Amino acid sequence: MLEIRLLGEFDVRLEGQPIEIPSRPAQSLLAYLVLNAETRHRREKLAGLLWPESEESNARSNLRHALWRLRKAIGEKYFLADKVSIAFIPTEDCELDVSYFGDERTETESTMDLIREVSVYGGELLPGFYEGWVVLEREQLRATFEHTIQRLLDLLIEKQSWLEVLEWGERWIATGYVPEPAYRALMIAYRGLGDSSGVAAVYQRCCEALHSELGVEPSEQTRSIFDRLSKGGEPSVVARVYPERERVDASVDAVRMLLKHWRQKGVKILDLASLAMVYAARPDDPFDPEDAALLIRSALQHEVDIEPWLKRAGSPQVVVATLDEVLGTYPKPRIRKRIVQALKGLEYEEVDNVLLHVVESDDSAEIRAEAAVTLAQRGKQDVVVELLLDQINLSDNAAAIAAFVAVVDEVGLSKEVGPYPKLPVLAALAERRWKDGRRLLLRQVGRVSLGAVIISALHGSAAPFYIALSLPDSYHDTLQVLSLPTWMLSGALGMMLIGGAQGLASSFAIGLADVFLRGRTRRFWRHILGSLAGLAHAGFLIVYTIMGNMEPTSESTVYISVCVFYSLLLGAALSIVFPQLGTSSSTRQQLKRAAWGAAAAALATTPYVIGYLFYFSEAPGTVPERLVFSILLTLGIALALRNPGVEI
Repeated sequence: MLEIRLLGEFDVRLEGQPIEIPSRPAQSLLAYLVLNAETRHRREKLAGLLWPESEESNARSNLRHALWRLRKAIGEKYFLADKVSIAFIPTEDCELDVSYFGDERTETESTMDLIREVSVYGGELLPGFYEGWVVLEREQLRATFEHTIQRLLDLLIEKQSWLEVLEWGERWIATGYVPEPAYRALMIAYRGLGDSSGVAAVYQRCCEALHSELGVEPSEQTRSIFDRLSKGGEPSVVARVYPERERVDASVDAVRMLLKHWRQKGVKILDLASLAMVYAARPDDPFDPEDAALLIRSALQHEVDIEPWLKRAGSPQVVVATLDEVLGTYPKPRIRKRIVQALKGLEYEEVDNVLLHVVESDDSAEIRAEAAVTLAQRGKQDVVVELLLDQINLSDNAAAIAAFVAVVDEVGLSKEVGPYPKLPVLAALAERRWKDGRRLLLRQVGRVSLGAVIISALHGSAAPFYIALSLPDSYHDTLQVLSLPTWMLSGALGMMLIGGAQGLASSFAIGLADVFLRGRTRRFWRHILGSLAGLAHAGFLIVYTIMGNMEPTSESTVYISVCVFYSLLLGAALSIVFPQLGTSSSTRQQLKRAAWGAAAAALATTPYVIGYLFYFSEAPGTVPERLVFSILLTLGIALALRNPGVEI
């Protein structure tokens, strides 16, 4: 059982035991994913939302590290993650307190249903968290809670369950928001119990709380109810002032009045608290164009998620005009980037005009590149390329080169394109691909090297037993000099060096092909570079021979040629087990690759063994050892590459 509490505290328990998540960013990430459970969130959106002050590469790195912490703490099965998106997937054994406060509510819920829901509310969402998105979600959850407990009190008053009205009214007041409806319900309950002094005491508490906390007097509705009850009015009559909620309730009306007030005063940007108030109301009807523009500008200013505001704008033209207006003020680069990302989802001619302006004038290479790729994917490739080439040829603009390279990399280049500086573009393209792929490449190198080291050490530790099977006399003679444990340890260390070096060379060489090349060319060069990486193994064989570990009976040109030829074939065989960098590969798929790779490695070893029989005096002792090593090394590398493309 996984229990996650976000209301009143941040608390995670697994099988009843508290789970510590010491990283605050990891806590924020978990909270956001839980609040939007089963929704796939793009990685760049999460990174920008949770680390708005960081550069994109650093923010994405922080995101991966935070997700790693969460997976380590509560388990991987709750997270669906790939290179593009992340989602929290609750299972039947999950209990999430915020799940009781969804958007869908029914007016037919029973008293017990409502009691169960409001009982979960232990306080405001994530107390002590001050991020913009927390403020918005906190206000929305509070509004949902208040709507639910208001309906509960309505039903209890109708049933004349006065003691329960007192209990839940006091609980509402204890949340600390000075809710007038709770005080009104308490006055009605005391009148129902025949306690006139209790009615007066509650009204006095209400007056004092409103004055001290908000500096206001009780509303007309509260005063009217107190006057009626203090004069002996029946609570059953007063209960009728609690009608069933209409589709557009009082909070929505109040928000629209506030928006009108702000518009009349010429407010350009709302503070975060006011934005949260509007967010919590969630009116069904779209906002007026001026109000929508105000809300979108404010959301961008406070760097919170703008998608909810875009959906309420009512008109895509309003959205485009507002985003273009904000772009005209030239805000921070991260805000400009969020505007471009928002425009990507809108299919209108006006959007293309705004994006063309970004491609032409923005000084951020990253933002200009994103706008250029978006337009190219929309069928405007020729226009974008021509615009960028004009800037490149005239001024050698670095941002224009970066955008041009992004189009080349992600969309391609038509054959009719005019002249362009090929060397700078090629260098920028290589830099871009290296930047995008280096983390995956280094991760692959680490995994493969570790797998090769482990399997080679196991193989090397069995060296005495290979000798015992092939050369019993040599085995007994060696035991006179070395103890068996020492012999096994030296064999393990020696093979760790050989296998680890080969794993590192193969993974790096094949990874380079995946990073820098595309299409059929990549497939060809993966095998070529993988084969050349096998020369690392040839180096060890040649050095060991020169040092006298093996005794060649031929000229150096012959045994060196044999070693090089064998190592090239072994390297080519090993390249079979490498999936494309950045793609996922299951254990079953890797075992299938390992079978093909092992067969190829065994065939590659055959000419080397034959060469041994003719050119080395200790050939019989190396035949089984060489065959087993080539097969085990292939298997070890294949298993180390299970799921290599899934990001943490």
